[in-house]
Amino acid sequence: MKYIVQTLPYEVFKEADKINKLFQMGLDVLHIRKPLYSRKEIKQLLLDIDEEFHSKIVLHSHFSLLASFHLQGIHLDLSSVKNIFKKSFYSFLKRRYNISISISSNKILKNKFEDSFIDYIFLGPVFVKYSEESIVQKINAFEFKKYLQETDKKIFASGCFSLKNIIAINSLGFSGSVLQSYIWKSDDILNAFKTLTLNNNQEFIETKEIAI
Repeated sequence: MKYIVQTLPYEVFKEADKINKLFQMGLDVLHIRKPLYSRKEIKQLLLDIDEEFHSKIVLHSHFSLLASFHLQGIHLDLSSVKNIFKKSFYSFLKRRYNISISISSNKILKNKFEDSFIDYIFLGPVFVKYSEESIVQKINAFEFKKYLQETDKKIFASGCFSLKNIIAINSLGFSGSVLQSYIWKSDDILNAFKTLTLNNNQEFIETKEIAI
């Protein structure tokens, strides 16, 4: 099971320090999603994160910071991916960066993502908030598992709010889980991360070489 940590949309106390410690513990990829942050605020957060970890960071906004900080990639919403005028631009970015997207659980079976520039997908929510009730299984568990087995895209479950949720998605065939509330709302975020990754020594999505 692979894990990606995504920031909360709002400011977290000593956030950069906590991010640095997560990377030191073996975090492979961090997604920075701060929709209300200005470019200047995102830049400052990046400056506060140790430079050695910049190549493991993906941005959800302010993509102009990519080259300055030599980051790993960008994350898009579904509408951006479907915009035919932007596809050539994303195909160009693909040469140097990873590109991922988000899509809701009830739309995944209706969309076939053949675009070669997409590396992996965030799918969610997978569970009812703070519940063990699976939204995916309500849609069509058989078709969904079949989709996960046949697609060549890496699919990561988002909206897993508890340890039981995260463990449960393994049986559905996901590539991994997007950690947000489970990490940032834990009393001890480092222990929460350690609990999941203690025996997880497999390789993650390969970071592309970034020409400097």
